[in-house]
Amino acid sequence: MEQRVDETNQLHASLASLLVSFLKLGTSSFGGGMAAWTYREIVERRGWMTDENFLQTQTIAQILPGANPVNLAVYIGLKLRGLPGAVIATFAMIAPAFAVIILLSTIYQQLKNYPETHSVLRGLACVGIASTLTMGMKTARRLHG
Repeated sequence: MEQRVDETNQLHASLASLLVSFLKLGTSSFGGGMAAWTYREIVERRGWMTDENFLQTQTIAQILPGANPVNLAVYIGLKLRGLPGAVIATFAMIAPAFAVIILLSTIYQQLKNYPETHSVLRGLACVGIASTLTMGMKTARRLHG
C-alpha cells in the first residue's frame, strides 16, 4: 500500500495507486453497487479514508450534479492528491466503463434474442443491489455499534 502523510497529517495515496484502484473499480463496478466497491477499496483495503470521511465524501458526491460514481472518484482523488489525483481517478473510473460498455453493446446485439441473456442481466442487477445493501449494513454497524 503506497501512501504518505503530509504536513497536516493527511493521508495521501500515490498517483499510481489511485490509477490502479480506480481502474479496477471502473472495470468491475459500473452498473450498480459502485459505492460498496469503492468503500471496500478505499476504506477497507487501502485504508485511505475513515468510515466517517467516506460517508461525508459519498454524501457530497450524491448531492452534486452528475453521475455519483464519477463524483465520488473526483472527490476522493481531489482529497487524496489534489487536482492530479482528481484527474487520474476520474479518467481511471470512466475509461474502463466506456470500453466495457462498447464491448457489451456489441455482444448484446449478437445475443439479445436469447432468453438466457436476459436472465444473466437480471442476475447482475441483483448483485449490484446486494453490494449496496452490504455496504449500508457494514457502515451502519460501525457507526452505531
